[in-house]
Amino acid sequence: MQLIRKTTEWTPLRARRNLGAVGVLATAIAVAWVSGCSRNAQRCEFSPKAIQAHINYLASDELEGRGLGTDGIEKAADYIAKQFRTCGLKPAGENGTYFQTFNVKLKPVLSDDGFLEIQGIDAHPKQGKDYIPFPFSASGPFAGDVVFAGYGITHEDKEYDDYVHLDVNGKVVLMLRGEPADWADEDGTPTPRAEFSNKVYTAKEHGAAAVLIVNQKPEAGEEDRLISWEKGSGGASNADFGIPALHVTRRLADEMLAAGGRDSITALQEKLDKGGYASTALTGIHAKGNPGIAREECATRNVMAMLPGDGPLADEVLVIGAHYDHLGITI
Repeated sequence: MQLIRKTTEWTPLRARRNLGAVGVLATAIAVAWVSGCSRNAQRCEFSPKAIQAHINYLASDELEGRGLGTDGIEKAADYIAKQFRTCGLKPAGENGTYFQTFNVKLKPVLSDDGFLEIQGIDAHPKQGKDYIPFPFSASGPFAGDVVFAGYGITHEDKEYDDYVHLDVNGKVVLMLRGEPADWADEDGTPTPRAEFSNKVYTAKEHGAAAVLIVNQKPEAGEEDRLISWEKGSGGASNADFGIPALHVTRRLADEMLAAGGRDSITALQEKLDKGGYASTALTGIHAKGNPGIAREECATRNVMAMLPGDGPLADEVLVIGAHYDHLGITI
């Protein structure tokens, strides 16, 4: 949602997901009311009661959480436009309207064409048991020889590079989740290099065909678990990192490593955590598959209004923005 005091042109604004600033949105509407009231005093009411009324409606069950693709978010857009019109603000959208329509991707879902095959081992990996695609994975087929790239990290400040002696161009890169434990700060917070996004993008920059990520050794009493889409682990969002990325079990990783003539994933982690170098190709191991992710699109709208400036500030532009989408209905 945009309020534009004066402008001659505008460009599309990206919709932001999972951020429901109903209070900020109501405040933006209130600012519009205050601005418009100077010229349309008979139309406007600015009071705590009026702001609360906006909040009550936008946060009501009728609007279904204002998720993308729902009737609720369309009702919210119409409501905001109505408030702008009531205040006397001019339309700043397309074709003389208060709206700017554009397409956005919805959350990814698992499709029926997902599979993973590993040539060189006897196992036949099953989705949900041996592997699961990350929600941020690209979809589509991939294939390549498997290489192990340690933690999949390049960190110049620490003079650390898992790729320094490893060619991963066109290869399927197996790597450990996280980073060496002693990299974390005093509060135990890992560095940005441990984030999935940095690992996957680094592999992509090196020309990898796909990424397989395996958990570090579980703590006492913990189990080796794949990420859960229901809980949003790994980012159950509409992000697409541009390369196939799967989460695989330690058991499957060990089978590939053993068949490729390498140490276990536990032994390799211990070597890495002691400062050693463990990146290596896995002889005779070839992977192919398809993450099996579908991303549907839907149309949504920005709500845009304009209050032209006048006087000595007529050439200046004040932009007030807030987002009105949210999570939708969650269970």
